Amino acid sequence: MASMKPRRSGETQDAPGDGPSAADARSTAWLRLAVVVLLVLSSITVALDLDSPLRTAVTIAFLAFGPGLAIAGLLALRDPVEQISIAIGASFAIETLVAITLFYLEVYSYELAFGIVAGITIAALAAGVLRAVRGPSRVKRPPEHAAT
Repeated sequence: MASMKPRRSGETQDAPGDGPSAADARSTAWLRLAVVVLLVLSSITVALDLDSPLRTAVTIAFLAFGPGLAIAGLLALRDPVEQISIAIGASFAIETLVAITLFYLEVYSYELAFGIVAGITIAALAAGVLRAVRGPSRVKRPPEHAAT
């Protein structure tokens, strides 16, 4: 989805085939940082078993956005609205799968469920950081052979 804001003089528009721009990289970095902050705060409140509205607010914010934003960061989406839309659905899908699996295994506890979701989030964040450090992958495809 293209941005509708006017360009300043001397500013060029990214071509569709270009890699992520500096602004996209900054917004992705801010989203990753937000996920890390929410993860750390919610982990502390869960580990200390705080009975506080802060725990509720931070944990709900993390569970609603955290895992999905980490995964959406792997999809190289340029529009923040797309990232947030995918993040909400992906977060709830991951949490539902974790909860159902733990219920079927008859080992459900909110601490274990939270730990698994946090682990998935950390793995997705690490994969996103590795991708950012390595740069875009250049997959070499075999040449297509024409049917004769």
